[in-house]
Amino acid sequence: INCVTSSALGLLVYCKNRKNPVNITYGLFCLSIAIWSFFYFFWQISTEAESAFFLCRALMAGAIFIAPFYLHYICALLNIYSQKKKILIFAYIFSIVSFLLNFTPFFVKSVSQKMRFKYWPDAGIVYGPFLVIWLWIVFYGFYLLVKSLKNTSGQRKNKLRYILVATAIAWSGGGTNFPLWFNVSIPPVGNIFISI
Repeated sequence: INCVTSSALGLLVYCKNRKNPVNITYGLFCLSIAIWSFFYFFWQISTEAESAFFLCRALMAGAIFIAPFYLHYICALLNIYSQKKKILIFAYIFSIVSFLLNFTPFFVKSVSQKMRFKYWPDAGIVYGPFLVIWLWIVFYGFYLLVKSLKNTSGQRKNKLRYILVATAIAWSGGGTNFPLWFNVSIPPVGNIFISI
């Protein structure tokens, strides 16, 4: 469901105006969610540890870019790209380095039985620090949205509120995936909220 909804919405918004940075960055944000969701589905139905391990790394290849594409989309939406260029460059460099580390045991160490999940990923030594910076990028996007609400009015303010509420619900749902990486027995029950 997450793969289909994010693919359809991203494509719809992108095709509406292929030259607008808001549409482009939103399309990329949705594409990264679609990649994560696509491999997530196949990982969950894996019957062998080796294929599940490969699929965990494949889904993380998409997930790594969700936060920077989200931040870039928010900056484009708020028309503050030039002011936040250095932070965006940092976010993309961080993501490229994380992408390269994703294919090493430092990122995804292995897969093991956790709760009812036969092949849940085990965090490598750099996954914890990665997650802290990745979440900071997400929260920074939220901060920019909240800050802009104070200086906005009318229909635009309502639009920004909808985006803030919808992405807060989606990020909260997606956040339920992280505890099991660190052997905290909280299942990823919020995944379906990502479609919001």
